[in-house]
Amino acid sequence: MKRLLPYFQLMRLPALFTALTDTFAGFMMTLGLAPFSDLYLLLIATTGLYLSGMVFNDVFDVKQDTAERPERPIPSGRVPWTNAVILGVVLMLIGLGAAAAVSPHCLKLAGLIAVAVLAYDAVLKKTWLGPVAMGSCRFLNISLAASAGVSSFAPWQGTFQRPHLGLAMGIGLYIVGLTFFARTEALEKSRKKVLILGIVIANAGLGVLFWLVNFWPGDIAPSNVYFGLGIVALVLNRRWIRAISNPEPRFVQAGVKSGLLSLIVIDALIVYWKTGEPTYSLIVLAALLPAMFLGRLIPMT
Repeated sequence: MKRLLPYFQLMRLPALFTALTDTFAGFMMTLGLAPFSDLYLLLIATTGLYLSGMVFNDVFDVKQDTAERPERPIPSGRVPWTNAVILGVVLMLIGLGAAAAVSPHCLKLAGLIAVAVLAYDAVLKKTWLGPVAMGSCRFLNISLAASAGVSSFAPWQGTFQRPHLGLAMGIGLYIVGLTFFARTEALEKSRKKVLILGIVIANAGLGVLFWLVNFWPGDIAPSNVYFGLGIVALVLNRRWIRAISNPEPRFVQAGVKSGLLSLIVIDALIVYWKTGEPTYSLIVLAALLPAMFLGRLIPMT
């Protein structure tokens, strides 16, 4: 376990569960649980693509991490740089292979995710387009999960249609905002303007989800979902505003962690609204347990 721990830290393993619940929610929006084999494959695809992105993040940042965060797995020597590159490539190939096993169309979408991941890690992360690239990864991941039954690549024939288009847009915007919020998390004093911008965009993403629940038919009354989403928004904004009033790294990082974990709750609410089955929502919520447990051992950000 001691040998594996640096690799788990490199992959930021706890955050993976937020991507998996996105996949589950996207799949349930259009396909229910059939075919179940496709859901398994798409979860594997998400795992490979997401973890490869985390690995390549540190691969491309090795010089900066050596100067600013020497305790990270690669600068500390606990994970050789070459091993990290090999791991990233293998994980990405696993993700692409699992998507290809579902359909050629899913492979194309997975390929777009891989391009967005590498573009973010290698080029865009330190630019203002970085958060947009990160949000696009989540947007495409939900689109991938929701379009498992699509045989063609015609953009408006299944892939980018409501209701999962609203979910993908809402979660994508939310991640754009959360990424802006996290940009200065390691600074001694975070820039308040960037924090405020992140909060505004993240709340816009939540607003899209409110709109989706209101204007698209589900199996549960919208008022029930409004209450749940409202509680999530209230808790998150209290923590985010606290970070603005006291922009120290620990408060900003706590806001980022809360924002990531809340994705699981948001996905559970959306699944409950769309299917009316509390069992499926409980399956999603169960992802909080490993995410929170591992989060005590391995930083999520």
